[in-house]
Amino acid sequence: MKHNYCRWLLLGILFLSSSTVFSELDNVQALLLKAYQTPLRWDNIESTPYWISGEKPVYSLQLNQHIIRLKPGQFVKVLVPEGSVLRIMSRCPFLDKKELEVSASNGTGLYAEVPMLLSEDAHSFLTPRNEQHPRLFLISRPKNSKGMREISLFNSRLDYLPELAPYREIIPFCTKPAEMGREIDGSIEPYWEFLPSQIHAVTVYGPTRLAFENRIVYPETEAQPLQTYQVNSRLDGKPYRSLQFETSQELRWPVKINGKISVAGRQEVGYLEIPKGKHRLQLQASAKLYGRLLKQQSSDYLFPNFNAPIVRAETVEKLLPLKWPDFWSMDKKNIIRIIHDPHALPEEKEYIAKRVMRDNTRKDGGLLGVMFMELLAGRHLEYPLIKTVAQEFFGFHTFYRDIMPADKNTHDPQYMAWFLTPVLHNPGEEGQRLLSGEQFLQALLGRIASGYFNRLPKEGYEYILPPRASPTYLRVIIDSRQTPPGARFFLKIENEAPIAFKVLCNPELQPAAYQHTEQQMGLEVLAKLTKEPIKGTLSALFSQHHTPAEMTRAGVYELPLSKETRKIKVWPANPSLPVYVALQYRESDQFSLSETAYINTIQQLKPDTPIFSLLQKTLNIPYTHHLNNSQKELENHWLPLIRFIISRYAEFSASVADAPTPKRVKESETHVKLQQKMKLAEVLASDSQWLPALEIWSDIAQTASSKLQEKAQIKEIEALFKLGEYYLAEMKLRGYLLYGKNPSIRTWAKERLRSYFVKTHDIESLSDLFSVLLVIEPTPSHAIELMSWLLKNNEPKLALMLGLTIPDKQKPINLILYAAYQSQWWKIYNHFSNQVRTPEERHFWKALGLLEKRKIKEALGLLEHAGVRGQKWKNHLVKACQILQKINSEQLAEREEALSQWEIWQREQPGPSAWKDDAAAVVDYAKMVTLYSIPRDLYSAAFAGNRAHPVRLKVAGPIKLRLEIRPLHHKTSKEPIDGWIMVREKQILQLFPINGNVVSEAVKLFGNTDMQPGRRIFVELEVKPGIHEFRIDAQKTPFLTRIQTYQPQIVNPILPVLNPAIVTAALQGTLLRSPHASIPCYFYDCMTVIEQKTNCLLKKKSVRNLSKQLCIH
Repeated sequence: MKHNYCRWLLLGILFLSSSTVFSELDNVQALLLKAYQTPLRWDNIESTPYWISGEKPVYSLQLNQHIIRLKPGQFVKVLVPEGSVLRIMSRCPFLDKKELEVSASNGTGLYAEVPMLLSEDAHSFLTPRNEQHPRLFLISRPKNSKGMREISLFNSRLDYLPELAPYREIIPFCTKPAEMGREIDGSIEPYWEFLPSQIHAVTVYGPTRLAFENRIVYPETEAQPLQTYQVNSRLDGKPYRSLQFETSQELRWPVKINGKISVAGRQEVGYLEIPKGKHRLQLQASAKLYGRLLKQQSSDYLFPNFNAPIVRAETVEKLLPLKWPDFWSMDKKNIIRIIHDPHALPEEKEYIAKRVMRDNTRKDGGLLGVMFMELLAGRHLEYPLIKTVAQEFFGFHTFYRDIMPADKNTHDPQYMAWFLTPVLHNPGEEGQRLLSGEQFLQALLGRIASGYFNRLPKEGYEYILPPRASPTYLRVIIDSRQTPPGARFFLKIENEAPIAFKVLCNPELQPAAYQHTEQQMGLEVLAKLTKEPIKGTLSALFSQHHTPAEMTRAGVYELPLSKETRKIKVWPANPSLPVYVALQYRESDQFSLSETAYINTIQQLKPDTPIFSLLQKTLNIPYTHHLNNSQKELENHWLPLIRFIISRYAEFSASVADAPTPKRVKESETHVKLQQKMKLAEVLASDSQWLPALEIWSDIAQTASSKLQEKAQIKEIEALFKLGEYYLAEMKLRGYLLYGKNPSIRTWAKERLRSYFVKTHDIESLSDLFSVLLVIEPTPSHAIELMSWLLKNNEPKLALMLGLTIPDKQKPINLILYAAYQSQWWKIYNHFSNQVRTPEERHFWKALGLLEKRKIKEALGLLEHAGVRGQKWKNHLVKACQILQKINSEQLAEREEALSQWEIWQREQPGPSAWKDDAAAVVDYAKMVTLYSIPRDLYSAAFAGNRAHPVRLKVAGPIKLRLEIRPLHHKTSKEPIDGWIMVREKQILQLFPINGNVVSEAVKLFGNTDMQPGRRIFVELEVKPGIHEFRIDAQKTPFLTRIQTYQPQIVNPILPVLNPAIVTAALQGTLLRSPHASIPCYFYDCMTVIEQKTNCLLKKKSVRNLSKQLCIH
């Protein structure tokens, strides 16, 4: 045993893994690199792979370089790697920038004009640094130019220095190490297993600097690749530094641990400064991982006098800080100080950026942190790892938000489509394989991009962006299938010069020129591993979490946007050539813990910590500072839920005034008289004379000392309902609930409001009601009620957050199961599916879990033993299989019959449903506006309509449709709005009242200071089978609307919910995937999926050519 341990130690010292490391930034490396000037090289473009097409470079003996001769109308297309600058050089000075036209694309055929900088000697043009990905540059001579131009093209290249302070000496722990390595590396190295409950200790001698190298191991139930975890250290028994990690799955090669393939994260590294002397170092991880400690020593250099750096690591280590601020205890002042400190090192600034990005209390924190790292990368070109870290953070903490025309001046229909965003290879990096765990299928599908496309009219469209705290990026997308090559358009940002765009063929290059992406991986796994017969983005599995729509081929280009940018205008160069455009901008994403991180955080709390009590404290005192780190992590995770509850409380109470001061009268003088009045009012009410009865009850209800007061208040509400004064009755009930003097009247008001909202199917108001109750009376029963209405309102993640705080004995297991299923928290799901009361229920919930993985046969077997509910699901699944077989018929009549059966089948779907946003149903509107929820700090889109330009919808039935309408109030008007909402379908008109609508206090309308949004009005429609088009207006009242459809909470895995795209594809016979020849893949050019198998643990499988499956024991 001792011999083997020594062998491992020796091998670990001599051989290091060549795998890519996504580490914390290393201050030692940063300081050492600053001692050198990074050489800048200019590489002459001579031939492939940098030359793509057009006029070929020819060698000039005189200039000793390759040149390109361009006549008017001629062009050359070249590839510029990521991080490079393109230099266009000429022996003759350039007299005008218009002598050349230079544009760039990402390989998808959409070219944008590129600004060029003229050198001082006027012999060179320089393009901006190619920051994001490799790009194709098109250099051409205008047709109206004169003569021939000889140019030479150069790509810039920084000769980056290698790691100057490597960490090679392994510091072993006492326990036996595991054997871990990637398949491609060919080496297996010692790593130690860290479990959340374990503490690893080791003796270290300082001063020195240690690197902790590690990989997280994913539980088979984890569906989220992005993981956050910590490694907490103690030095000599005292808390020291907490290493904060953010990681995702290893994407290149399978990782083997003790000879078995595992789904593991990328290799991460964090650093610890050890002060002088002998110390006892303890490490404890918050997640299961494999890690090791490495030490840097001067003896790492074979000939230190020759190949060691000029500045030694031991020298710069003395400049590094020993103490680090606690991650969650840093206040705003300290964060700002480090951000602006010119002497702060990159490692410190990355630490601050992580805090900013993960802090949900900070507005635009995700985007701020990312752009801060981008800025830091630009200032430290010598340290390319900063740029790599910034790009990773982009994917972790931001997303693309759609923006639509602010003034849609045509009636051309808008449509939604999904598309891929290809990325070109850097030269020399072709043939990189892609790897993923099967468990991340939905996360991979979530990488696929979507957009809302509109044809550009002659006058163009204007787009409005909401305020931001940081610069960002604009994504311009054209639908290449609808926009012909040769089309051109212009894009103008604020008052800047317009940018010219032109459309070429897409794709521009052969498939091998593009990287494999996680988007492609998701579609391939969906098609070939799950055997999904329906086209990817129309399939049921896809529609579980996304709106089903057709996939298109898109041209994509990104532009930087300043923090101040608010207006963008886009218009076509030639209106006769159709240009279909969609725009998006990059925005901060809310941070939330993954299932694994949440469970690990809960386990770090003290035993028997009442989680619900923590939530109660957070509701009453948001953003507390006296909590420990685990509690602060939970508070940050809960913040979206807390903001939701507080926002609903604010809107519920905004239009309700405190109860007026009651009349002060003597009980002895009035009691008999009040009794008589009560009897008179009851007589009047029995004769349906509700108005005089109401006047009497209202008078008595204002009496302070009367025992009849509460009875009169109740009668007053009933009279208001009888008179149709629903709004006034509701407002009075809200007042009694919030400000009622007696507990009995508050309880009665709660129950009366609940019954009224249930009767009117007002789920939003029910959510409001129980949000209010959770603030004023936070009890588990109110939390359970709110949870059920959150699920019906399609907020499963918020519902699950809330449900998991409820004490164990009171936890609503069925509600938690529905929420966990939709949130893909499978460990929670499996745990509670074993907690249900009967074997039939266990079979049912386990069957649903199998359905999500599309294991239909196994699920049917369990449903057979799942009681009456299970039998309904089984029959429904069998019927779906029969319809699916018929829908692919070559005969239109058979497809129509199958579609009719599908419509009947959809109406009979078992299980609960929820109202889900369906912006894709909107095909025309007057303008798109942005609403800002003040309490939730959340932006959302709404469609504006009016009598001249109503909102048009296109939906497929049978389905329930809900319109959320907000009348728009002029800012100077104080009067409530009364009127009618008019819903037209062909010759059929439906009217819905607007009664006493007032301005909402919880929502602001961005970009329009003249109008204010009113309180929400909900209109529900029962849509019959078939495709239907509706027009919505509110007579003279302008309005905003959002669209929702009532869909199953758990989507059937065989057939999706019908929408116009699915109906059209079914009738055309294009719904199912057409068979195509598999593309062969080779050793370095495969997409590989790691499958979960019970018999052989894990196995890998190529999804590009369905190669033979391997079972790893």
